[in-house]
Amino acid sequence: MKKLPSATKPLRHYPRASACAGPVYYYNDYQDCATRLPEIFDSCLIVFDWTNASVRVIKLDENGDAVWDNPWLGRHLFIHPVDMQMGKNGELYLLECATPWYDSTDGRLKKSPTPRHPLKSIGPSYKEVAKNMPKPADRDIIAKKNSCRR
Repeated sequence: MKKLPSATKPLRHYPRASACAGPVYYYNDYQDCATRLPEIFDSCLIVFDWTNASVRVIKLDENGDAVWDNPWLGRHLFIHPVDMQMGKNGELYLLECATPWYDSTDGRLKKSPTPRHPLKSIGPSYKEVAKNMPKPADRDIIAKKNSCRR
């Protein structure tokens, strides 16, 4: 490529934030699913912010331009969300990093099973998983056993 395409305007200005794009939700992709999000979310980009731990919904028109932009799930506490995906039945999954950057123990995978029950934690917490991990000294022994020998 010899010439780059021109830059496009952002959908939203995010001062002092770490905005991340999640999925664009299409209502008709989940026609036979009781757990899908309401039709008002059709053609909405769901974004999340690692810094201020928030989620927003941006309604897109047929050209991909923003029609409206609203906060969503504001009454829920998120701990540095890092990823978001739609499940096969229209559920929303949100993965949290946790409080400290390294050795975090309070991050979770959250699932939105129905519009009436927006988010709940699923699976074990980081703290529960960490309890079952080998201690650092044990990890070194395991690594040595599994390393290639010449």
